[in-house]
Amino acid sequence: MGKIPEYNRLKKLKRIDYWWIEIDDLNNSMGRKIPFDAFKYPIRGLGDVKLNLNSIQPIKDIDRALFNDMWSIHDKRNFNKLEQMISKYLKKWKCTDKFDPPEFPSIIIDLKYPKDIIELETIEELVNQVDYIGYEWTESERLIDSKGNMYSTEYLNFGHPVGVVVPNKIDGSITNEELIHLIGNNKLNFKIID
Repeated sequence: MGKIPEYNRLKKLKRIDYWWIEIDDLNNSMGRKIPFDAFKYPIRGLGDVKLNLNSIQPIKDIDRALFNDMWSIHDKRNFNKLEQMISKYLKKWKCTDKFDPPEFPSIIIDLKYPKDIIELETIEELVNQVDYIGYEWTESERLIDSKGNMYSTEYLNFGHPVGVVVPNKIDGSITNEELIHLIGNNKLNFKIID
């Protein structure tokens, strides 16, 4: 019986796919850290794991406010805060201080499997389906808006089935001709406005 906690801990350690780590820029040391599995699900109960900063690759630059929001949910499991957080991040599709939000209609396309396309007529369709879409969202997927902008995203999983897809940045642009070539046909209702 005494070995069950250690067995459960080892199972958790094997699930880790990546870490979010708070870095102290002054002395290049680690602060708070959150492990995630391959489904971008936070793994609780491993805050005391010792990590060697030099062995962690790659280190991703994480917005401090985003880290604090994620930590507050991961640490406290405050479901009232969770509801507020989801509302906060969904609003980032409608306005952002980094770039103009996407114009609809838009499509979601996986650059690895470009024939599987989700067409969205309004921002509400994206927002209302965000958790269903988000849980399957991969790093190769992009939202392409009707101006031809390609948005990369960050998926925040607050604990399945609750999560949000946040617009991250505009990775580039695409024309109608390039899009048709990418998907291999032109039987798409969606058109990019030049």
